[in-house]
Amino acid sequence: MSNTYLSHFQSFIDTKLTSSESTFTKEDMVDWVQRRDSRRKRPEHTRNIIEHLLKRVTNYELRDDNDPPSRAHDDLFFMLEPNRFRQYLPEKDPPPFHLAVIGEISQGRRDALKVERIRQHASEGRFSYEQELQFYLKENPERLEQGLILYPNGMEYRLPVGLIDLLCKDRDENFVVLELKVAGTSYQVSGQLQCYMGWITSNLTSAGQKVRGIIVAQSISEKLFWATRRDIDVELYEYKVSMNDGELSVSFTKISDWKHR
Repeated sequence: MSNTYLSHFQSFIDTKLTSSESTFTKEDMVDWVQRRDSRRKRPEHTRNIIEHLLKRVTNYELRDDNDPPSRAHDDLFFMLEPNRFRQYLPEKDPPPFHLAVIGEISQGRRDALKVERIRQHASEGRFSYEQELQFYLKENPERLEQGLILYPNGMEYRLPVGLIDLLCKDRDENFVVLELKVAGTSYQVSGQLQCYMGWITSNLTSAGQKVRGIIVAQSISEKLFWATRRDIDVELYEYKVSMNDGELSVSFTKISDWKHR
């Protein structure tokens, strides 16, 4: 399977990344693979394609969280932003991140490195990468809102208009679209969320079913707050990461009044 993905990625590089300035998104890669591989067109395959993509991103520290660790032939892409990539340029970019270039390392050692990475960033009150926040809420949606559950294949849920970070349902069976930002936010995030909510409303809801949106970030900007202020179906939360007695702790604070922040 790995060789199949490498073949898809290499053909994407040859066809789409024709200059050092050429960039792409997760959606671009999902489209490329699924158009060429009928075996990977189901919703659950979207996340799998993205996982294989991230394993080939040289500056993505989580690339080796799953076995087997990445190797030199996996050094294909470079992350510019959480969802913007280009081809890896050895002469320009930092050396690729590898847990083990030669041989394997134990799962225990891999877990220890993961904990150490989280501990380092916990001092800053945030996750290292958006995917860490995404995986945390995938496993613990009730920490954000009681009764919240992940919709089937709701992680990186693919729509014709983009990828939803997490698609959930609340205790009343209403859809909840989660848009996650590991650090700060711009007010444009509200438009992205409304696009997803609109599509879900028109295509997935049944009679009486509502669609809500939640934006989670380390820091909610004032512009985003006012951009969503009149929309009763959108809520804003800030998260904070800390380490208590060696255990990861994540707290969420609802932002509902800018004057008293």
